[in-house]
Amino acid sequence: MVTNMRKNFVRFRSVDEIVVAWRNFNKHSSKVSSVEWNSINWEDRNHTIVQIRRRIYFKAVELNSMRRLTKVECLDVQTQLQSLQRKLIFCQSNLLVSTKQVLQPFSNDISFKQNFYSFNVTDSSEVSRLVTFIKYYVQVSEWKPSPLLFTDSPQKNIILRVPIIIDHIIQSIVKNALEPVYEIDNCVSILTSRSFNNSYDAIDGVIESCTLVPHPWIITAEIGSTFEIISFDHLKSLINTFPFFDLIIRWLNCRFISSKNIARFLSQGVIFPLLLKIILDSFEKVFSSSVSISAPQYSLSRPNQFGSSVMFIRYLSTIVLVCEMEFMAQNCKQLLINILGSQGLRLLKPNIHISCLSSGFNYLGVNIRAYSHSIDVSAFSYKGFLDRRSSTCLLLAKPSKLSVLKIKRKIKSSFIQYRSCHLSILIKKVNPLIKDWSLYYGRFCSQKTFLNLDFYLYVLQYHYGARNHPNKGRAWVTNKYFGLFNLDREDKWVFGFSYLGKLYYMEKFSWIPRIR
Repeated sequence: MVTNMRKNFVRFRSVDEIVVAWRNFNKHSSKVSSVEWNSINWEDRNHTIVQIRRRIYFKAVELNSMRRLTKVECLDVQTQLQSLQRKLIFCQSNLLVSTKQVLQPFSNDISFKQNFYSFNVTDSSEVSRLVTFIKYYVQVSEWKPSPLLFTDSPQKNIILRVPIIIDHIIQSIVKNALEPVYEIDNCVSILTSRSFNNSYDAIDGVIESCTLVPHPWIITAEIGSTFEIISFDHLKSLINTFPFFDLIIRWLNCRFISSKNIARFLSQGVIFPLLLKIILDSFEKVFSSSVSISAPQYSLSRPNQFGSSVMFIRYLSTIVLVCEMEFMAQNCKQLLINILGSQGLRLLKPNIHISCLSSGFNYLGVNIRAYSHSIDVSAFSYKGFLDRRSSTCLLLAKPSKLSVLKIKRKIKSSFIQYRSCHLSILIKKVNPLIKDWSLYYGRFCSQKTFLNLDFYLYVLQYHYGARNHPNKGRAWVTNKYFGLFNLDREDKWVFGFSYLGKLYYMEKFSWIPRIR
């Protein structure tokens, strides 16, 4: 076996050339020393990347404080920053970790669906050959992504598997070098004086903002799923100092073509969420200069051109604006669309909603709405925030109807898919759905929703038993599939079975502990 191999970088001009080179490489892979994937020390590899990313971050912070630096010092710091980014891009640890991140779904022995095709489960030997192929034949700076033609048949798209995996790995490599520069704004948000580490903090920030405005009108916009890039000029001006700026421009100009011959923006890559975040961070700065912004935990600031202040909350790609009056919300909506349009983004207007707090609005899977005290508050496990202006208004956050409908569809599809399988397989597939959903919504007013979902589960469970035993009556099906299978609860309507002295049962939504 050859212990060393000379690097022979190839400028691939099309997808067909990559496929041919990959096939030729597999024929002679026995003569090439590949990376031992199972013997890699991932702790050391991750530590190497973290150290370089930390140095990049500190150089970016130093460059951001340009007032204290002269022009010569700024150029010196900029050169050092670009040198560290190049070092991270050509680092072998970055290649290995990026490959692991892209192929992470394969470690769970499941198929990963991306765009219009499905990856096959990849073993460690194929991953090792892929890493060796990228290391010796693919040069990051010379990589040229090509437009891809997808069809509705996964078998015809299987030829695109290797080129797209390589493209996503290179995107992950570049992302690791670009991301630390734009993590400075993550510590403290520009428009709000608090940072949201998770969705719970963001929801609490929205609720707290609603309590500070007398008669709030809410604007919600999910930019991550409702945007279309119409111009890359503004984004180019934000990342023009990146050493591999040309490579990002190639990705931006690359589009994929569906079977209906419709050219669309390839937003399913690894690096595109980061590019969207860069655009939104710049959008916050422009929006703050146009509208007077208040922090959620403080009182209202000085009036702006609309006559009062606006609360601005952004978590990931979701934006919420809290205004005092309806006409002010309409003006802010148009201003939001205009500013995003000037930065190369176009929003789909039907997905930007304006609503009053009394009618409620959906945010991150929950419905936030103001209720009167005439409702039965004791039925809720989480009472939200009392309105500071009136004692007759109660602000509650409950699971939205859309999120409840989605979990019902997921559970029903699992029952349909495994209706002919053994009960143990069905329980194994449904229990994670119940636990994950109930753990997320257990912090909100979800007790009644959990009880309704438990009844919906019972209907599906009974139909499962009745279908498997069509000649049996209701009492027989109930006695066979329902009983005291959970010894920790005195509930005889638990769906499960016993085998060799062990009890197997399906969870219930109301069993999950709710944290206020």
